[in-house]
Amino acid sequence: MPVAFIIMTDIAKRLADLSPEKRERLLKRLQAQQKNTSAPPISRQPRGDKTSFPLSFAQQRLWFLDRLEAGSPFYNVPGVLEVTGRLDAQLLESCFSEIARRHEILHTRFDMKDGQPVQIIQPPSPLEIPVIDLQDIPAAQRWERALYLAREEARTPFELQQLPLLRITLLKLSQERHLMVFVAHHIVSDAWSRGVMLHELTTLYHAFAAGEPSPLPELQIQYADFAVWQQQWLQEAGLQAQLAYWKAQLGNLPPVLDLPADHPRSDRQTFRGAQYQFTLPPEMTKALQSLSQQQEATLYMTLLAAFQTLLYRYTGEVDVAVGSPIANRNRPEIENLIGFFANTLVLRTDLSGDPSFLKLLERVREVALAAYSNQDVPFEKLVEELQPERNLSHSPLFQVLFSFHDIPVLPELPGLTFELLEMDSGTAKFDLSLLTRLDTQQGTIIATLEYNLDRFEEGTIARLAECFQSLLTDIVAQPEQPISALSLLSPAQRKEILETGNDTTVAYPEQDVCQLFEEQATQTPNAIAVTQAQANLTYDALNRQANQLAHKLQALGVQLDSRVGICLTRSLALPVALLGVLKAGAAYVPLDPSYPEERLAFMIADSEAEVLLSEEQLLATLPQTHATILCLDTDWQAISSESDRNLEFLARLDTLAYVIYTSGSTGKPKGVAMSHRPLSNLIHWQSQHSSLKPGAKTLQFASVSFDVSFQECFATWSAGGTLVLMPEEVRRDPNRWLDLLIKERIERLFLPFVALGQLAEAAERRRIVPEHLQEVITAGEQLQITRPVRSFFQALPNCTLQNQYGPSESHVVTAYTLKGTPQEWQLLPPIGGAIANAEVFILDRQQQPVPIGVPGELCIGGISLARGYLHRPELTAERFIAHPFRAGDRLYKTGDWARYLPDGNIEFLGRADGQVKLRGFRVELGELEAVLGQHPHIKAVVATVREDTPGSLVAYIVPRTNHTENDWRTFVKSRLPNYMVPASFVILDALPLTPSGKVDRRSLPKPESDRPALTTDYVAPRTELERQIASIWQEILQVERVGIHDNFFDLGGHSLLIAQLGDRLQGLLQREIPLATLFQYPTIAAFTESWQQTPQAQPEQRTTQARGRSRREKMQQQRQRRRRE
Repeated sequence: MPVAFIIMTDIAKRLADLSPEKRERLLKRLQAQQKNTSAPPISRQPRGDKTSFPLSFAQQRLWFLDRLEAGSPFYNVPGVLEVTGRLDAQLLESCFSEIARRHEILHTRFDMKDGQPVQIIQPPSPLEIPVIDLQDIPAAQRWERALYLAREEARTPFELQQLPLLRITLLKLSQERHLMVFVAHHIVSDAWSRGVMLHELTTLYHAFAAGEPSPLPELQIQYADFAVWQQQWLQEAGLQAQLAYWKAQLGNLPPVLDLPADHPRSDRQTFRGAQYQFTLPPEMTKALQSLSQQQEATLYMTLLAAFQTLLYRYTGEVDVAVGSPIANRNRPEIENLIGFFANTLVLRTDLSGDPSFLKLLERVREVALAAYSNQDVPFEKLVEELQPERNLSHSPLFQVLFSFHDIPVLPELPGLTFELLEMDSGTAKFDLSLLTRLDTQQGTIIATLEYNLDRFEEGTIARLAECFQSLLTDIVAQPEQPISALSLLSPAQRKEILETGNDTTVAYPEQDVCQLFEEQATQTPNAIAVTQAQANLTYDALNRQANQLAHKLQALGVQLDSRVGICLTRSLALPVALLGVLKAGAAYVPLDPSYPEERLAFMIADSEAEVLLSEEQLLATLPQTHATILCLDTDWQAISSESDRNLEFLARLDTLAYVIYTSGSTGKPKGVAMSHRPLSNLIHWQSQHSSLKPGAKTLQFASVSFDVSFQECFATWSAGGTLVLMPEEVRRDPNRWLDLLIKERIERLFLPFVALGQLAEAAERRRIVPEHLQEVITAGEQLQITRPVRSFFQALPNCTLQNQYGPSESHVVTAYTLKGTPQEWQLLPPIGGAIANAEVFILDRQQQPVPIGVPGELCIGGISLARGYLHRPELTAERFIAHPFRAGDRLYKTGDWARYLPDGNIEFLGRADGQVKLRGFRVELGELEAVLGQHPHIKAVVATVREDTPGSLVAYIVPRTNHTENDWRTFVKSRLPNYMVPASFVILDALPLTPSGKVDRRSLPKPESDRPALTTDYVAPRTELERQIASIWQEILQVERVGIHDNFFDLGGHSLLIAQLGDRLQGLLQREIPLATLFQYPTIAAFTESWQQTPQAQPEQRTTQARGRSRREKMQQQRQRRRRE
């Protein structure tokens, strides 16, 4: 039975248990809510020759959706009964024919009349029930064949202009076993109607079997009378009061609830669906019922509160609205009618403040009771009044539905038993629907998750069902807990996420990188350790020079944990400096010569650098400092007088290796203090996972201020390879370092994504590739597989691409090597899983692990963590928190957003502060960048939301060729929802980069002006066609003046009016205009431009209606063939 009946029955049962005072308060409250909302009685409209009547509001929406998606089965209402016993098929046909005669809606069709949709009552005719005999099919295959035919019948669309809109089919399995399949279009029926139909079937079957006439009294009113009454009452004051409630309740409603999905939302809503069913056992059901009674709530309210808690935990949204169907049979004269009376309530709950579940249940109860008191406003009227932003990608007001029903009462006929079978129609009206039913006989709750197949995979929904059951378990155990603390994970799931994915402990050498280098120098003293142009340093020479520098530094007072600044150009002195500082037991502080003097001065002072290593030509650019300055060119003679023997082992794994400064939110850079242990572990892991042969060449690309430079150097030297340096001017020119890669036969490359893209662009343009390349490792930014990158690796079949992730506070902690051919690589590859001895967790705001697929903050543990921020204890304590799952350890909060994938890999979703919201929609900037990056005429792109122009989404483009802003906009519109289309496109010669090669977003220029398309100024029609269309708009919208940039919906248009507009335009243009086109181009200028660019339909091309009709005809032919089986 419908939810309203269950709720009222439950309340009635419990009224007796209330104290007199509570009962009186409840009755007064109900009376107050009913005051001024009583409606006039529904009277029968004169018939005579009149056969057409207006549609109800609910019918109007379904009629419109049928026009939008012609030939679709999305609003079929199927049902299957298994009938055991000797069934009289002819008698059954007589019963349903009488039911169809009694209810005018079952012999009503729908069409347009005078520009308005109407329902047209046809004379009743016998309802034919075909019998498909399956007895000749082998018994082992018969049942599956019957279910297949039932599903096909459920998915066969109707044509609203033609009868019948109710089909009943008998599938004969044996003489005493049938499947009765009944399918109605939702425009003539609803869930309550099915109960009415089965009740009348029981009565009529009894009577006709006994040779008696129908005992059912004639109906006093019909559905058409209700539709007329509803249209009239909508103008009454009582309904206006209800409308006022809904306008207040749903004001500023977020336009979409974006659940974490497997596939992005398309620009047009789809309806391919599937179902996943699970059952809550008797003990759980009983516990939920008990909790509901204790809190003076219904089971429906408790389940709704739990479901909204689940949605909150999955999305992080505290403003959660779900749809919930209600029978809307609150008038006695319509209780026994068949028709589409059901309404949908939008139940919006405030989950802010992290309330306990008990507190949340109070809020849900208040919302639900208020909604029931204002249930007479049709959902369709609500959409028309609220005017939410029209978007074909999702349903208006809500995208998730919750329903609660009792098991329907089945027919009771002598010699026959009936069982209701679950029927998956293969459709989904919303992103996700939780459909629950109380089985009073079994004492269980049967739950079905209906989901959109174009958004979710079955495994994702199965995990969501598990999380819901875990949540319910915790709710009944401790309902006083805050909703953020309730567990979504079963013990097994929690163990898998926390332990299995982080079971990375392996042995690694208890040596720092200096010891590893010295061992290699002993093994291969004459091998080339580093080269630049024609100059080389062997391992032995580099080791000896580094030893001399280390001795000199110690002589200057440098000791363990001292900091030594390094401000050098790219030369052989750089690796000597790095090794020399580390051998002395100190930590190096990279100082980029290109940095402003003020920034360099801060870094030197903040790090308390005791010595500054530089060179003569840079002295003029250095700030005033108390540090001792040692020039590695002019002072080298003095340095070379020091001993070249290895130093006594001073460095320990827990002493500092470097302090690297990164941008700080205060405007002052912060120094990340990294010790040797994480670095030794990383270098050992890297060497274990490289396929390069000893002596392989690695290009030293990164700035020494970027932590990847450490990886480039010591991953190469620990394996006996050669590090190839290049001058800064070469590094800035992709063509020149492409030449260098080829000339030097480079085999390994560490690059940020932007640089990889530049290299791929240069290689594609020049049609050459560095064929000796075997490994490319990218890090620092989200990897995107653009077309040039894909082409680059297609030309290098023996080269692997690995995506590494790790902030400066930990260096690399995850890695993912792309598999398959480059053509198969996904646009945004994952970042993989944790490397050796690292831990990676994805946590919610309460530092609890999130389920697979649910976004959370990526947090890092294990031995990979830096010591913290130099001289910043407060910031260190804020970002390096106590480990929530292991006492005494730490986690680093990265501020990055990520989620677990089903295969165990991690998907990087960008900075938490890089997830922006525009007009209520969550926008992933990386997704927009990736899509634009696929345009063949775009070299590079970055997207951002400008703080100086709030709400302005801007795309910065480096084009290959000249294109207009409209080209970019059209390209994005064809692939992403409208809310992700940038407001402005800014053309750049090149993207600004930081010294480490990342995009410097702070240097992106402000757009010169807003695009003209955003203005609301009146622009008159320019052509005769625009004037004709504007005239039609004026008539339909009843406005005096329409500009070519005015939005149809902003001027008061809605679904019915846009359908009228479509009909008028088809008459004007003599060409079919799909309604979706009018949604996509809601201004006269956009529509005329689109229409003129669309080729004229050829005679043999079928219209949307014709395609739908063709599909229906084919399905009808299949039905005819099945009947003859």
